[in-house]
Formats: sequence, C-alpha cells, structure tokens
Amino acid sequence: MERLAMAVLLLLAAIGADANPKSNKCATLSAEWSKSWERSVPCYCGNDLLNLEVTPPRGLRVEAICGLRDTLGRWIDLAKKKASLDYYDKDGNMPYGEIYLSGQIILTGMAGMEPSDGGDLSFATKCDIPDEPAFLRNFCEFKLGSDADYKKLSGPKPAYDKEFECWSEKVKLKVIDPMVSLGETDSSGTYPRNIVVLKKTKPVFAKCYQ
Repeated sequence: MERLAMAVLLLLAAIGADANPKSNKCATLSAEWSKSWERSVPCYCGNDLLNLEVTPPRGLRVEAICGLRDTLGRWIDLAKKKASLDYYDKDGNMPYGEIYLSGQIILTGMAGMEPSDGGDLSFATKCDIPDEPAFLRNFCEFKLGSDADYKKLSGPKPAYDKEFECWSEKVKLKVIDPMVSLGETDSSGTYPRNIVVLKKTKPVFAKCYQ
C-alpha cells in the first residue's frame, strides 16, 4: 500500500478515536497531513464548511476537509471562497481533497478480493444514481484492507510470498464514518473508519490474475 493510502487509514483511526467534541480536529488533521505531504496542508471545519457545496448520502455529514485544491494543485481557501464537490465547472473539472464524514449508512453489495495484479479488498454496491450531485458517486465502492476487515468478512488475507486465490461474497454492511479521498492517484477512493457486517454469504473463490 502506498504511503498516502497508509496515511489515510492512520488518520481515520486517529480522528475516529477522538471523541472530545471540543478538541481541535482541524489542527490535528492539518498537522498530520502536513507531516505526510511534507508541506503545510490547510484543513477546514465548522463554519468554514458553509462555503462548500456538497451532498453526502442521508445519514452522513461532512465534519472536515483537508487539502482542498484545484486540478493544478493550488489550494482553495474555503474561508474566503466557495467550492463545489457536487457539480463540475465549465471545463469539466472538480476540486481534489480529503473529506471526513461522520455517521453511518447501510448498504448491500459484494465484498472481497478483486482479481488484479496484487488483489485488493473492497466493497461495491449498486450505483444507480445520476452523474450529479457528483459527490454521491463516491459511495458506490469502498476500499477496505485492515486486519479487522478481513476478520469481519471471514475471507483469507493474501500471502504475497505465494500464490493465493481471490474471493467474493454478498454482504450487507453498516459503513461508519467514511473518508473520501478525491484525486487522481491509486490511493483515491472512499475508506470507512469501521464496518459492521449485518449479513453475508459464504465466500466464492476464483484464481487471481498474476
């Protein structure tokens, strides 16, 4: 897993463990992202989010956003400027950033190790929604991969020093406090802080592509 993806998972755990509503989560997030990116990364919470146009699924709300930037990498100052994660601009572009949400949603879909070069643990649900508000499309597929995720789904974790099989299973999940990473890197995607398996079938195995 590349460094940014690992940083995402570590930050999810750190922020999720912070139950004090008076704590300065934005300062904590900014410090951690700045350390990971090796440059100052702005984060926004509270009233600064009023300048952000975003439509999360029912049951979730945006708590913070870090590193909001245009496609050229220039920071967008939400304290002074409006931005939208729902609609593309006239050139077909949308900002990048790391969006933290709180709450939970219940979804049904397929989870497991996808056939790929390395095998990736993920969960995907039916995505029968319009192109806009575009932010909603980030909740069609979720990136998993922690030891706890494998244990909850009862599927084997790959051993990269030997050949392994991919697997899939139909599941009903409760997705808790997801984080959406918007960008054009392999680490972009939606990461739940936690999942609860409400129902699942037995895994079906298939050979992975090697």
